[in-house]
Amino acid sequence: MMADFCRSAFGGSPTMNVMMLAASLILASVTIVSPLAGALEVPGDVQLSRDSYLAVRGIYYPGFTIAGVAEPLAVVVICALLASLSPATLAFWLVALAFAAEALAHLLYWLLIVPMNRVWLAAESVPTASAPQATTGGETADRTALQDRWERCHVCRAVASTAAFVLLVAATLAEVG
Repeated sequence: MMADFCRSAFGGSPTMNVMMLAASLILASVTIVSPLAGALEVPGDVQLSRDSYLAVRGIYYPGFTIAGVAEPLAVVVICALLASLSPATLAFWLVALAFAAEALAHLLYWLLIVPMNRVWLAAESVPTASAPQATTGGETADRTALQDRWERCHVCRAVASTAAFVLLVAATLAEVG
């Protein structure tokens, strides 16, 4: 029912579709930034000590949060764009795939990244002696395992966000052509 409303409201307006395509592209490009930055910092992160790693997390966390506002907006705008397109077009199916990829990136964030961020932030605000990880030889293994998982999650999110962006570019070209 909502899809029918959106199609009748926007389907007859090529200008609205172009505006939604543009907004989708801009938001999707912003959603690539945080996970890609997280993925690109992996080689440097693995060389850091525990304290340095936690300090770096605390420095970058606010900036990543600001850019993260684009993720839910991208999901909503891409969904609206999808609802405005006819299923008989190639653009519809490309946008549907882009929506799935963007939603996956957002889901990965909430299911995997947020719980890990809580661990990093808790470890940063708690003195080292009472940090969640042990301070014995097992501390390095625990921290490394969490760090590896966090880094892999960012790589997966970067791939999903990039796929969404590429699919939206393809949809734009299909809509224009």
